Amino acid sequence: MTEIWTRRNLLATASAAVATFGLLGCKDGDGSASPVTGDKAVSFLDLDGRTIKLPRPAERIVTLGPPYAAMALAVYGSPERLVGIHPRAQDMFARSFVRELFPEVMDIPTNIAVGGDFTPNVEGIARLHPDIVVQWAEMGDALIAPLENAGITVARYRSIGGAEATLSAMMTMFGEMIGDTGRAERLNAQRGETSRRLAEMVRTLPTGPRQRVLLMTRTGEAMYASGGGSEGLYSYYIYRAGGINVAEALPDYSPVSREQVAALEPDVILLFGGEGETPGTILDDPVLQSTRAAATRRVYVLPTGSHYWGAIGPDDALTQTWLAELLYPDRLERTLRNEMRETYRAMFDREFSDERIDRILLQETNGVSADYDRFLA
Repeated sequence: MTEIWTRRNLLATASAAVATFGLLGCKDGDGSASPVTGDKAVSFLDLDGRTIKLPRPAERIVTLGPPYAAMALAVYGSPERLVGIHPRAQDMFARSFVRELFPEVMDIPTNIAVGGDFTPNVEGIARLHPDIVVQWAEMGDALIAPLENAGITVARYRSIGGAEATLSAMMTMFGEMIGDTGRAERLNAQRGETSRRLAEMVRTLPTGPRQRVLLMTRTGEAMYASGGGSEGLYSYYIYRAGGINVAEALPDYSPVSREQVAALEPDVILLFGGEGETPGTILDDPVLQSTRAAATRRVYVLPTGSHYWGAIGPDDALTQTWLAELLYPDRLERTLRNEMRETYRAMFDREFSDERIDRILLQETNGVSADYDRFLA
């Protein structure tokens, strides 16, 4: 018999999260807990295990990757501490509600990278007088040493122990560098509760094949499939939602032909939300319309919230819920819209209207696809 995962089930798994909130010492309002103020020094470990010491809470922060800027924005509740962000982060914010809430993000300097990658523009960064720069460590010291040689403090980011552990540690680190982890702890607890709820739902699924999901990006006529398994930064949420990545064996963003996509036989196709992207990319293609996903109209453009859904970031719990409700609509109640309101309230102390939530969910764009009316107000 099909088990509907109802609010009663949710309450049974939520007690741990409620207890966590109580232990955080959250205050009314933004949920911050005992922030460090004034000139008191802060010390923390970056994700490379290095101790970072600052003479005072960071007030001027540069982030050299798009996801980092979104994480910082969520943990701080505003962009006021961000003095430099990657150009791709600004593009991301321009496509999201962030630009509406905080128009000033479009004025944050972006001349911090050379070209479109993560190579730092040391002179440009130095002119911003940052207290700290957050940089990707997995590309080697060549991206970090020039900054440190210029006397700039760098906090390193790398994947640790899986996607969820990495995200949790990053959110905490952003809180620690300003001496206030309250909002990060609250967001991490909310995400943990969602993961537990979905894990219970997945546990009750009948044995047998899971929903086969393909995550794609399109650039002009070129198509790319995102690889990665249950701990991949761009794929883990597929498994948390009860699906499998049909391109798991491929490297991230592998170029694929239309014939290769059809051969993967996806049940569901997810498209990263590039400019003007629609399900019609698949539904109207003479080759791709033969896929099971197209035949059942289970093709969806990933929303953009505070960051691109489908890429690791502070909205990940929402991405998991969104996909789980699409993969198994008969097993979950319609909770996404309420979860979005709660999450964005925790991030930004704002109430989101139905109209704004519709825009985030790309309700008009995805309305042609199967079961998307479940997300209507």
